[in-house]
Amino acid sequence: MSKSKSCTAIFIHDFEEEIKQKLLKAWCPIKQVEFNPLRELVNYITFYERKEFLIERPLKYGESISFFSYKELEKEYAYRKIYPMDLKLSVSREISKIIEPIRRHFETAFKQETARGL
Repeated sequence: MSKSKSCTAIFIHDFEEEIKQKLLKAWCPIKQVEFNPLRELVNYITFYERKEFLIERPLKYGESISFFSYKELEKEYAYRKIYPMDLKLSVSREISKIIEPIRRHFETAFKQETARGL
């Protein structure tokens, strides 16, 4: 995920669906924890902002599971108990939740400036 390529970078003004589409395209090899951008998002952003990371999935795919540390998640991913799609969908949901207040702030500021004719 590179900021020089807007179709792969996550920006604070991106909406939930945009984030989801970008992360669905992200490189996320099964069982690989090293050099995995999704893993890094969870480690450095999600667990920085939250105490819990929830992988939501239907019962037929192993049901939802919560993690309270990055090491737990890393271990389960390495043992193939979490699949790339599980990680991508859950990370996109959490990143969107984290940046929602920031996005709202900038949308409000933009609307106010536009209303004042700036």
